[in-house]
Amino acid sequence: GHVEVVEALLVAGAPLFESARTGKSALHLACEAGHEAVARTLLFRASKTRQDGARELMVACDETGRTAVEAAVANELNTMAQRLHKYVQELQTETFAVASPQPLVAS
Repeated sequence: GHVEVVEALLVAGAPLFESARTGKSALHLACEAGHEAVARTLLFRASKTRQDGARELMVACDETGRTAVEAAVANELNTMAQRLHKYVQELQTETFAVASPQPLVAS
């Protein structure tokens, strides 16, 4: 499937945070085409690459000023856009929980 190809490309060094001349990232293309599983894969990998990587991908704009999620909405993929926003929030919470030191408990 598409997810396996994307994973293989990322492992081979495909740039996750770069965009084409049009300013569209891989996330933009996935969202425009309605490939939610690919978009989630890209966001997950971004969150594991940089501390705020998933959010960084979500707010990146193409040459028209649209984010990837706005491109999904423009293609009437509103439900997908909502799920991706929620997924990024979950990733950020998970990243924060992992990155935050655990409080010391007196015994």
